[in-house]
Amino acid sequence: DDQQWFYDDACDPNAYLRKGNQHSQSSVQPQYFNLYPNPANSQLYLDYFLPENKSATITMTDISGKEITKSNLKQYYNHLILPCDKFNAGIYFYKIKVDGSITKSGKVSIIH
Repeated sequence: DDQQWFYDDACDPNAYLRKGNQHSQSSVQPQYFNLYPNPANSQLYLDYFLPENKSATITMTDISGKEITKSNLKQYYNHLILPCDKFNAGIYFYKIKVDGSITKSGKVSIIH
């Protein structure tokens, strides 16, 4: 029987995590990081995959560029909670750096 099976990554919302686990030595892709909800009220959540032997940080800045918070990210599959209670309502920017290079950046709204 020569039947071939394939996996449709388009139907699997976690395909990027599975692929990241299979190719842990390859470069880190922006889709390995998911920051939500946006807009946020009391907390922001970051789900991510960071391969072995990689170091990463997430930095949040206000609209003027002032650093508000910075956190180191642990390796492998993780979930980080960023409390927003000390943030004023407004627009903030985040940068995720892996090994010193920006891998993902964006903006998030904080509402109270």
